[in-house]
Amino acid sequence: QNRATAAKIVYPQLTIRECLYLGGFEDEELDVIPNQKYSWRTSYVQLKDEIVSKVKKYDPTPPASRKKTTWVEIELLIRLLDEEDADCQLVFGECGGLLTQFLEAAEGRASQGIFEKPLRASTKRTNEELGTTFDDGGQQPAKKQAHLEVAENPLELADLDI
Repeated sequence: QNRATAAKIVYPQLTIRECLYLGGFEDEELDVIPNQKYSWRTSYVQLKDEIVSKVKKYDPTPPASRKKTTWVEIELLIRLLDEEDADCQLVFGECGGLLTQFLEAAEGRASQGIFEKPLRASTKRTNEELGTTFDDGGQQPAKKQAHLEVAENPLELADLDI
């Protein structure tokens, strides 16, 4: 898994599944459902979430206090991959030959405008998307704005049969 995380950090254009293949995982391992109660949560989903979390936390200038063996190993792998004459076989073992194929496929996807979905896109809608504004230029939801318009004209309130 550390090899897959290092691959995703060094080669962000690769998909998570390609990074897992480089890390030595196979489809049979990735498609296993560890808990039958949650049949959608395969080993791939669990590994993907862990890799995404580590990639988000990665800082190229780590504090000197970070001494967890996973981060030490990931940083060592990253340094090996960043070298100009990096030996992919040294980092990825027998899966190192796949790297050139995956990089070519990623380049093909980029040339066609196909990019990986954002890792965790926010679903919160902004006020600009709602299309409402305050008089002072700020934003306000449409429901509240409609109530303000009715309250601003007291004559209309008198005409209503309430």
